[in-house]
Amino acid sequence: MPWSLADFSSKLMVGISGDGARVVYAPTGLADIKNDGSWFYSVGSGNVASGYTDPLGTSSYPNGFDGYKYTDGNYQNLAVNLFPFANTLYGGMICQYVPEYDIPPDINDLKGSQIWKSSDGLTWTQITNDGFGDTNIINFEAFTGFAGRLYVSGSKGASSTPEGLGGAKIFRLASIPTLIELSSFEAKGLWRKIYLTWKTESEIGNTGFNIYRADAEDGEYTKLNNEIIAAKGSDTAGAVYSFVDRGIERGKTYYYKLEDVDMSGITTLHGPVSATAKSLYMMMFGR
Repeated sequence: MPWSLADFSSKLMVGISGDGARVVYAPTGLADIKNDGSWFYSVGSGNVASGYTDPLGTSSYPNGFDGYKYTDGNYQNLAVNLFPFANTLYGGMICQYVPEYDIPPDINDLKGSQIWKSSDGLTWTQITNDGFGDTNIINFEAFTGFAGRLYVSGSKGASSTPEGLGGAKIFRLASIPTLIELSSFEAKGLWRKIYLTWKTESEIGNTGFNIYRADAEDGEYTKLNNEIIAAKGSDTAGAVYSFVDRGIERGKTYYYKLEDVDMSGITTLHGPVSATAKSLYMMMFGR
């Protein structure tokens, strides 16, 4: 049955539960996504009778994302909670834990819940396979974005009866390596100045930019702008920016780095790029 839904990477992603956690998807631009021919597996495959070809196909990942089963044959990962954040789709696992029915048959079978992530909805990478070191965490059941960070709650063996282990933890994504999708960053030498331009395709939680300059590629970089260059893009749209460096020596090559700053003050550097400020002679003779 459907467990979670997400609009991600131009796809409608559906996390389903049953014979191991699975994910199916359909392109969101279709006029009718009820037709079986429009759906495909991102994770897992159908449990079908011999000789029958499942129109959803199969994926590169087994049911349950990793295929792990308890000693009684039940899949550990029953369902998946899907949550898109910062151009990444996260999947938190709901593990089978029903102590009144001896699932798993032994408490030592608990391995801790998993989180997986994907940048395109098709290729997945495991983030944790043991509840971030706590094997009693068996459900990553809630995600949210707050102040530019991703938070997830991990429940400790909650079940429908008082036999659950009880307790929960909340985890926070400490940093996002890439805050913006940068499509270009260029430097051009002009007469008595160097003209810097950059373009973004999207900006997530971005406050703005700083420009740094050095005399050598591996030299000491100094910030040039007095105030942050304010962000103009958004989560779904980019922008074009420029900066003119006038405090330069003609005929000398300079190196520049671009720094983006998120709403929490976390920064990412891009570059370097280089350019030579032109003298009048260079401008006249094209050198």
